[in-house]
Amino acid sequence: MSCCQCQGIERLFDTKLAKRELRMYRWFGPRRSTSHLLSFLRDKCENRTLLDIGGGVGVVQHELFDAGLSKAIQVDGASAYIEVSRKEAERRGNNERVEYHHGDFVDLAAGDEELRADIVSLDRVICCYPDMQKLLGSAASRAHQSVALVFPRDGRLFKLAEKIGNFFVRFFDPDYKMYIHATGDVTSLMESRGFALTGLKRTIAWQVHLYKRITPGV
Repeated sequence: MSCCQCQGIERLFDTKLAKRELRMYRWFGPRRSTSHLLSFLRDKCENRTLLDIGGGVGVVQHELFDAGLSKAIQVDGASAYIEVSRKEAERRGNNERVEYHHGDFVDLAAGDEELRADIVSLDRVICCYPDMQKLLGSAASRAHQSVALVFPRDGRLFKLAEKIGNFFVRFFDPDYKMYIHATGDVTSLMESRGFALTGLKRTIAWQVHLYKRITPGV
């Protein structure tokens, strides 16, 4: 990820936004798209490990701990979100089962072979990353069993929404951009890494994919 994008994420996803997102989660539960992702994983996570890339306030890990998850690793480019997620894990009594890493996952993974897990999740993450191939490819290489991700639907209407969204977001932070990656590119990459699409759900704006490893990882 470019330095500018990293800085934009750090500034835009600040403590105020993280605390507001946590309040919304406590009041209303996970977003609909996240609920779909969780529905794919709940019956697969008992005594398993999770690598939650771009984990935000930790919704995926918090929910899966209740379903029997044994350990989580959270990587996030926004330090404020890591801090809020950590405090929520402490409140829930799960702080000793979570490991936190701040930074660009692609860079961190290149220098840390321990960033691996049975399940890898990317909930609304690849839309914040310019090089989907590097990010998702690196994530897939660290998943022993499955990869679950939420990302925007594509097509002309959504590409137009991307342009409009980036026009307005630049007034909040000129270094941050949103990206809509082609669904076919995502599926092709995962298949080339030895995964098969086994779950698919959609909302108005988002799509939720579950990939299962069918060939041994590298």
